[in-house]
Amino acid sequence: MRYYKSACEFDETRVQDDYAVIGSEFCDFLSTLLTFRLIDAFDKAGLLEDYTYRKILSVLIRAKKACVGSENWQLVRMNPSHLEILQKLDLIPKPEEPPKKKPGRPRGSKNRPKAEAPSDQTEQPVKRKRGRLLGSKNKPKAAPPEPST
Repeated sequence: MRYYKSACEFDETRVQDDYAVIGSEFCDFLSTLLTFRLIDAFDKAGLLEDYTYRKILSVLIRAKKACVGSENWQLVRMNPSHLEILQKLDLIPKPEEPPKKKPGRPRGSKNRPKAEAPSDQTEQPVKRKRGRLLGSKNKPKAAPPEPST
């Protein structure tokens, strides 16, 4: 009845039946297999260079989604650093980056005629010229007239 227990030389397993020992060993095997698959996924994402295994698992445990109203599922209370970890693991989509523009003016744009603005837009006010306004009050004071004798 206790053949498996004695064959593996388990002196104390706190179980009495062979099937209980086999079940316990099977659960240990599954947890080891899952742990190493997670470590491999974290290593491929490059997370183990910056974070510990325990920190990554605590972030994964805290990642919860909730259905707010009739909208889509949304993450609840996540730090930006935690969102970055989830994005590296491809659990949530990465934000789209705007396309990079080449520096400088496009080729030939100097010679192209300017496109006219559509007429439905309101006209913008005319900008005033630099300097003091013609009718401004802060003109320099004129010298007092000399008394004529």
